[in-house]
Amino acid sequence: VWHDSETLWRHSAAVSHSSQAHLNLAALLEKQGKSNDALTSYKKALELDAQRWDAHEKAALLLQKQGKIREAVDQFQRVVQINPAATDSRENLASGLVTLGEVGDAVQHFRKVLELAPDRNETRIKLATILAVEGELAEAEQLFEQVVKAQPTDPKVLLKLGQVSAAQGN
Repeated sequence: VWHDSETLWRHSAAVSHSSQAHLNLAALLEKQGKSNDALTSYKKALELDAQRWDAHEKAALLLQKQGKIREAVDQFQRVVQINPAATDSRENLASGLVTLGEVGDAVQHFRKVLELAPDRNETRIKLATILAVEGELAEAEQLFEQVVKAQPTDPKVLLKLGQVSAAQGN
């Protein structure tokens, strides 16, 4: 009956009503490039267990790949509601919010990521860049300086620090 993984997980999902079976099927379908079928399975897993932050996260990442940013943001928001320490999802949420023009909320999520994971210099660079665009030059400069201390030879960060310093007349 189960001549491959897909038939195994389809059967398991059909007879067991297990969110894990649907999650496993979704991951397999996504790997096979069947994005819409995978999303259907992620949604079914969430119907069975709405607190599965991992299913919300995987669905959000797939939606993000498909360019469905609003839907992805909604899923990432569910992840951080259920699992506030999910730093990758929180950073993806913040990036999605920037894309949607919701910069204020994005800044707060980037700050929370840095609170939870203070060594994430890529996050620090994203936050500093947004702050610079928003005119918060002093704070952006401070963040870029922190990155430069950790990565003193990174030409991109040095350039951004120079640009922010120059914009302040330094």
